[in-house]
Amino acid sequence: MPSDPARARYAEALLMDRTSDLILSRKFREAAQLLKRIVAQNPKNLRALGRLLTVMAQIGQRKEAIALLNQYGDDARILAGGTDLIVQMKMERIAPEYI
Repeated sequence: MPSDPARARYAEALLMDRTSDLILSRKFREAAQLLKRIVAQNPKNLRALGRLLTVMAQIGQRKEAIALLNQYGDDARILAGGTDLIVQMKMERIAPEYI
């Protein structure tokens, strides 16, 4: 990725768009490869991580997806839905850096 932060974000956004196209075309393995590259370059891109975990589950890599998720500890977790997240934040049980 380019060294300029704005260019890097733009390049990453283009790659994320490409993953959307691959997923819509049901090319899950290709999407997983690209998402792994994005996450390797920017481990704080939890949107890419979430998408990667979903794609990995779709192609039968559930154990690998759980292992990857576990690497993030409390920084990333699976929640039942947005309502659960909001309640937990209001009760100050969690304060995620990224949503």
